[in-house]
Amino acid sequence: MFPCWVIATTLLTAAAVAQDVSVTVTTSKPAYLAGEPVWVVVEAKNVGADPIGYSDCDGHAQLTVNHDARPSVNLRGCFSGTAGSGLGCGIDHPPLFGPGKSVSFRYLLKGYDLPPGDYTLHAVGRAGVRWKYYPGPIGPPQPGTPPPPPPPLPKHQDGDPVVGAEFDVQIPLTVAAATEEELRHAYEPYFAAADSRNTDVNAMRQARETIAELAVPQFERVIADFATGEKATPPTAVEGLRKIHTPESRRDLIALFHQSGDLQLRIQIANALAEQATSEELTFLAGLLPGYGEPMDDNIRHWAALGLGLIGGDSAAQALSAAPAGGANYREAVAIALGNTKSASAVLPLIRMFGEGDPVRNSVCGALVELTHYRFCDGSDDPAHPGVTQAKWARWWFANASNIEIHGKDACPVWNATLPQVP
Repeated sequence: MFPCWVIATTLLTAAAVAQDVSVTVTTSKPAYLAGEPVWVVVEAKNVGADPIGYSDCDGHAQLTVNHDARPSVNLRGCFSGTAGSGLGCGIDHPPLFGPGKSVSFRYLLKGYDLPPGDYTLHAVGRAGVRWKYYPGPIGPPQPGTPPPPPPPLPKHQDGDPVVGAEFDVQIPLTVAAATEEELRHAYEPYFAAADSRNTDVNAMRQARETIAELAVPQFERVIADFATGEKATPPTAVEGLRKIHTPESRRDLIALFHQSGDLQLRIQIANALAEQATSEELTFLAGLLPGYGEPMDDNIRHWAALGLGLIGGDSAAQALSAAPAGGANYREAVAIALGNTKSASAVLPLIRMFGEGDPVRNSVCGALVELTHYRFCDGSDDPAHPGVTQAKWARWWFANASNIEIHGKDACPVWNATLPQVP
């Protein structure tokens, strides 16, 4: 008899189909404290007659809750999309589990900061099972023994569906209020596993990643310390500090940036700070635009520019206007950031940037529209003579600036709306 928070999944069709596995999806506990990691356990039982392969790489679970997820930060303005990529894994020779046996997989609920209350957790995915055929024993026969008979032909080919592996369930989820002492007690197993003295490196890393994902502000110092020591995991520390988003966490990120000689880590930190920058970080980000040390990397400057755009205001626009030359992707970021500043002092620098050509020009056009809600680039201007266009726009701006309302990415023009054209 399953406890009340367990949901067993059974897929039904018009005609009954024999299942290969029976999947049960549960939460690891009946209730959690606010700020405590929420784990979903997917258990697959082999209810057929043949062994089945299993691995974490063969399954997935999409977990959502009827509560707002952590908000994403728009660094790219009204007319710039974002792109992402994912990483996968694969195991060529998964282990097998036989009839009547079960395997389980754990998934952490990510992207939510749930206050106390009752919720519904929606889990959709596939248990990590697949058909795998191993043709007979490995290695030569033992001396003096007859060769084994040939193995029977497999009933299933690699890639055949494992019937019953898919799940789509609703799970009740209760989150309770907690004191800091109670929350620390709940985290004690994670702190112990995350300790650098733990000889199980995989368990240490998983514990640190879990602590960083929940990013409880009271544990800011614990997360920052992941970046130091013999078994330091600086990227995990950066991800946790990114989510905490407090003055202390941002100061720790800046300190780690200065301490590190790892260019990729510096890029990660610049990205993190760009997404949570406040006026306190303006001087630091502006100082990255000329290039930080050797080698100078446009990826760091790219994120610094977008962070200045998020801060906005005249000071950020002036820092961006003085940004030195660089690669096209970096200069695009400068144009986008200028459009995000909601500052009239960004208009003339953008008009000057129009002469830098494609692809920067496209971002300049979008930034000018975002700021003014006027159309600048309609394809009628001669790209071979940008100076003529720049002079026309500059004259218009000097004549009309006092009457033009300045906007930002929080008030984008309606898509396909008819906007006034700069004459």
